[in-house]
Amino acid sequence: MVIDTAPDAIETDYLNSFYYVSEENLFRISADGRPTGSHTAKIYGNIYSVDPTNPMKTLVYYRDFNTIMFLDNMMTQVGEPVMLQDLGLERTSVVSRSYNNGIWVFDSGNNELIRLDAQLNISHRTGRLNQVTGFIPEPVSMIERNNKLYMNDPQRGIHVFDIYGTFLKTLPFKELNDFDVYEEKLFYIGNDSLHSYDLRYLSDSAIALPGKDSYSVRILGDRALIKSGKKLSLYSTRN
Repeated sequence: MVIDTAPDAIETDYLNSFYYVSEENLFRISADGRPTGSHTAKIYGNIYSVDPTNPMKTLVYYRDFNTIMFLDNMMTQVGEPVMLQDLGLERTSVVSRSYNNGIWVFDSGNNELIRLDAQLNISHRTGRLNQVTGFIPEPVSMIERNNKLYMNDPQRGIHVFDIYGTFLKTLPFKELNDFDVYEEKLFYIGNDSLHSYDLRYLSDSAIALPGKDSYSVRILGDRALIKSGKKLSLYSTRN
Protein backbone atom coordinates (compact mmCIF):
# COMPACT_ATOMS: atom_id res chain seq x y z
CA MET A 1 0.00 0.00 0.00
CA VAL A 2 1.24 3.49 -0.89
CA ILE A 3 -0.32 6.81 0.11
CA ASP A 4 0.78 9.99 -1.62
CA THR A 5 1.42 12.50 1.14
CA ALA A 6 4.34 14.31 2.74
CA PRO A 7 3.68 14.11 6.49
CA ASP A 8 5.65 15.86 9.18
CA ALA A 9 5.33 12.88 11.53
CA ILE A 10 3.82 9.39 11.63
CA GLU A 11 2.56 7.11 14.42
CA THR A 12 0.68 3.82 14.87
CA ASP A 13 -1.53 2.30 17.53
CA TYR A 14 -2.18 -1.24 18.77
CA LEU A 15 -5.35 -1.40 16.64
CA ASN A 16 -3.09 -1.24 13.54
CA SER A 17 -4.30 2.20 12.58
CA PHE A 18 -1.72 4.76 11.60
CA TYR A 19 -1.62 8.52 11.98
CA TYR A 20 0.15 11.24 10.12
CA VAL A 21 0.65 14.92 10.83
CA SER A 22 0.65 17.73 8.30
CA GLU A 23 1.29 21.05 10.06
CA GLU A 24 -1.75 21.61 12.32
CA ASN A 25 -3.69 18.65 10.88
CA LEU A 26 -3.83 15.08 12.20
CA PHE A 27 -5.19 12.21 10.10
CA ARG A 28 -5.94 8.59 11.02
CA ILE A 29 -5.92 5.76 8.47
CA SER A 30 -6.96 2.13 8.90
CA ALA A 31 -4.55 -0.70 8.15
CA ASP A 32 -6.24 -1.22 4.75
CA GLY A 33 -5.82 2.45 3.79
CA ARG A 34 -9.25 3.89 4.66
CA PRO A 35 -9.47 7.35 6.31
CA THR A 36 -11.06 6.92 9.76
CA GLY A 37 -10.74 10.36 11.32
CA SER A 38 -9.00 13.71 11.42
CA HIS A 39 -8.51 16.63 13.77
CA THR A 40 -7.42 20.25 13.42
CA ALA A 41 -6.89 22.90 16.10
CA LYS A 42 -5.24 25.84 14.36
CA ILE A 43 -5.21 28.00 17.47
CA TYR A 44 -2.27 25.99 18.88
CA GLY A 45 -0.14 26.04 15.75
CA ASN A 46 1.57 23.04 14.22
CA ILE A 47 1.50 19.62 15.84
CA TYR A 48 4.96 18.52 16.99
CA SER A 49 4.17 14.92 17.96
CA VAL A 50 1.35 12.44 18.50
CA ASP A 51 1.21 9.47 20.86
CA PRO A 52 -1.74 7.08 20.35
CA THR A 53 -0.46 4.45 22.79
CA ASN A 54 -4.00 4.66 24.18
CA PRO A 55 -6.09 5.29 21.02
CA MET A 56 -9.09 6.08 23.21
CA LYS A 57 -7.16 9.07 24.52
CA THR A 58 -4.55 10.06 21.94
CA LEU A 59 -1.98 12.61 23.09
CA VAL A 60 -1.27 15.53 20.75
CA TYR A 61 1.65 17.84 21.61
CA TYR A 62 1.91 21.43 20.43
CA ARG A 63 5.46 22.35 21.37
CA ASP A 64 5.34 25.98 20.26
CA PHE A 65 2.46 26.58 22.67
CA ASN A 66 3.74 24.17 25.37
CA THR A 67 0.35 22.49 25.26
CA ILE A 68 -1.04 18.94 25.24
CA MET A 69 -4.46 17.97 23.93
CA PHE A 70 -6.23 14.62 24.20
CA LEU A 71 -8.50 13.09 21.55
CA ASP A 72 -11.03 10.28 21.92
CA ASN A 73 -11.49 7.40 19.48
CA MET A 74 -13.60 9.69 17.28
CA MET A 75 -10.69 12.15 17.08
CA THR A 76 -12.66 14.67 19.14
CA GLN A 77 -11.05 16.75 21.87
CA VAL A 78 -11.43 15.36 25.40
CA GLY A 79 -11.52 17.90 28.23
CA GLU A 80 -9.47 21.08 28.34
CA PRO A 81 -5.98 21.29 26.87
CA VAL A 82 -3.13 20.88 29.35
CA MET A 83 -1.10 24.09 29.51
CA LEU A 84 2.23 22.77 30.76
CA GLN A 85 3.38 26.16 31.99
CA ASP A 86 0.47 26.07 34.45
CA LEU A 87 2.13 22.98 35.95
CA GLY A 88 5.44 24.81 36.35
CA LEU A 89 6.87 23.31 33.17
CA GLU A 90 7.95 26.41 31.30
CA ARG A 91 10.27 24.84 28.72
CA THR A 92 9.40 21.37 27.44
CA SER A 93 10.90 19.86 24.31
CA VAL A 94 9.44 16.33 24.00
CA VAL A 95 6.60 14.39 25.64
CA SER A 96 5.25 10.85 25.51
CA ARG A 97 2.58 8.65 27.00
CA SER A 98 3.37 6.52 30.05
CA TYR A 99 1.71 3.59 31.82
CA ASN A 100 -1.67 4.12 33.54
CA ASN A 101 -2.38 7.19 31.39
CA GLY A 102 0.65 9.04 32.68
CA ILE A 103 2.81 11.45 30.69
CA TRP A 104 6.57 11.79 30.40
CA VAL A 105 7.87 15.32 29.84
CA PHE A 106 11.44 16.42 29.23
CA ASP A 107 11.91 19.78 30.92
CA SER A 108 14.71 21.31 28.89
CA GLY A 109 14.88 24.32 31.20
CA ASN A 110 15.86 22.17 34.19
CA ASN A 111 17.36 19.30 32.15
CA GLU A 112 15.20 16.63 33.75
CA LEU A 113 12.58 14.02 32.99
CA ILE A 114 9.30 14.43 34.82
CA ARG A 115 6.46 11.93 34.92
CA LEU A 116 2.91 13.15 35.47
CA ASP A 117 0.21 10.73 36.60
CA ALA A 118 -3.33 10.63 35.17
CA GLN A 119 -4.30 13.53 37.48
CA LEU A 120 -1.32 15.58 36.23
CA ASN A 121 0.50 15.30 39.55
CA ILE A 122 4.25 14.65 39.49
CA SER A 123 4.89 10.98 40.27
CA HIS A 124 8.60 10.77 39.37
CA ARG A 125 11.39 13.14 38.45
CA THR A 126 15.01 12.50 37.67
CA GLY A 127 16.58 15.75 38.79
CA ARG A 128 19.18 17.26 36.49
CA LEU A 129 20.23 14.50 34.12
CA ASN A 130 23.73 15.89 33.57
CA GLN A 131 24.47 14.98 37.19
CA VAL A 132 23.65 11.35 36.34
CA THR A 133 24.80 11.02 32.75
CA GLY A 134 27.57 13.63 32.61
CA PHE A 135 25.96 15.41 29.67
CA ILE A 136 22.84 17.41 28.82
CA PRO A 137 20.53 15.42 26.51
CA GLU A 138 19.01 17.14 23.49
CA PRO A 139 16.11 14.82 22.65
CA VAL A 140 13.90 15.11 19.58
CA SER A 141 11.47 12.34 20.58
CA MET A 142 10.80 9.66 23.17
CA ILE A 143 8.50 6.66 23.64
CA GLU A 144 7.70 4.28 26.48
CA ARG A 145 7.68 0.61 25.55
CA ASN A 146 7.95 -2.61 27.57
CA ASN A 147 8.45 -0.78 30.88
CA LYS A 148 11.28 1.35 29.52
CA LEU A 149 11.50 4.90 28.23
CA TYR A 150 13.55 5.44 25.06
CA MET A 151 14.78 8.98 24.35
CA ASN A 152 16.24 9.81 20.94
CA ASP A 153 19.18 12.22 21.25
CA PRO A 154 20.71 12.30 17.73
CA GLN A 155 24.06 13.63 18.94
CA ARG A 156 24.62 10.91 21.54
CA GLY A 157 22.31 7.99 20.87
CA ILE A 158 19.12 6.55 22.36
CA HIS A 159 19.02 6.95 26.14
CA VAL A 160 17.13 4.24 28.00
CA PHE A 161 15.41 4.74 31.38
CA ASP A 162 13.23 2.50 33.50
CA ILE A 163 9.60 3.41 34.27
CA TYR A 164 10.72 5.40 37.32
CA GLY A 165 13.12 7.56 35.35
CA THR A 166 16.32 5.79 36.41
CA PHE A 167 18.95 6.06 33.68
CA LEU A 168 20.03 2.62 32.44
CA LYS A 169 22.22 3.03 29.36
CA THR A 170 22.70 4.72 26.01
CA LEU A 171 22.32 2.70 22.82
CA PRO A 172 24.94 3.74 20.23
CA PHE A 173 22.54 4.78 17.46
CA LYS A 174 23.41 8.34 16.54
CA GLU A 175 22.05 10.79 13.99
CA LEU A 176 18.70 8.98 13.77
CA ASN A 177 15.77 10.99 12.51
CA ASP A 178 13.35 8.51 14.00
CA PHE A 179 12.96 5.05 15.50
CA ASP A 180 10.37 2.68 16.93
CA VAL A 181 10.37 -0.12 19.50
CA TYR A 182 8.11 -3.11 18.96
CA GLU A 183 8.16 -6.13 21.26
CA GLU A 184 11.89 -6.60 21.96
CA LYS A 185 13.27 -4.96 18.83
CA LEU A 186 14.33 -1.42 17.98
CA PHE A 187 13.64 -0.39 14.38
CA TYR A 188 15.41 2.39 12.54
CA ILE A 189 16.43 3.41 9.02
CA GLY A 190 20.06 3.59 7.95
CA ASN A 191 22.01 3.12 4.71
CA ASP A 192 18.81 2.75 2.68
CA SER A 193 17.72 -0.20 4.83
CA LEU A 194 15.22 -0.94 7.56
CA HIS A 195 17.19 -2.18 10.57
CA SER A 196 15.86 -4.37 13.35
CA TYR A 197 18.05 -4.38 16.47
CA ASP A 198 17.28 -7.15 18.96
CA LEU A 199 17.40 -5.57 22.42
CA ARG A 200 17.86 -8.93 24.14
CA TYR A 201 20.58 -10.50 22.00
CA LEU A 202 22.15 -7.24 20.76
CA SER A 203 22.05 -8.36 17.14
CA ASP A 204 21.14 -6.27 14.10
CA SER A 205 19.46 -7.36 10.87
CA ALA A 206 18.48 -5.25 7.88
CA ILE A 207 16.05 -5.27 4.95
CA ALA A 208 16.96 -3.18 1.90
CA LEU A 209 14.46 -0.46 0.97
CA PRO A 210 13.84 0.50 -2.66
CA GLY A 211 13.98 4.26 -2.05
CA LYS A 212 16.94 6.37 -0.97
CA ASP A 213 14.97 9.05 0.86
CA SER A 214 13.33 7.01 3.63
CA TYR A 215 13.08 8.96 6.84
CA SER A 216 10.71 7.58 9.50
CA VAL A 217 9.47 4.16 10.53
CA ARG A 218 6.62 2.79 12.63
CA ILE A 219 5.73 -0.88 13.12
CA LEU A 220 2.30 -2.47 12.64
CA GLY A 221 2.74 -6.13 13.57
CA ASP A 222 4.77 -7.75 10.80
CA ARG A 223 4.66 -4.64 8.63
CA ALA A 224 6.56 -1.37 8.71
CA LEU A 225 5.09 2.00 7.84
CA ILE A 226 7.83 4.00 6.12
CA LYS A 227 7.82 7.73 5.48
CA SER A 228 9.77 8.20 2.28
CA GLY A 229 9.84 11.51 0.46
CA LYS A 230 6.27 12.46 -0.38
CA LYS A 231 4.66 9.10 0.31
CA LEU A 232 3.88 6.56 3.00
CA SER A 233 4.46 2.88 2.22
CA LEU A 234 3.93 -0.42 4.02
CA TYR A 235 6.65 -3.07 3.88
CA SER A 236 6.93 -6.54 5.34
CA THR A 237 9.43 -6.83 8.24
CA ARG A 238 9.98 -10.52 7.56
CA ASN A 239 13.35 -11.38 6.07
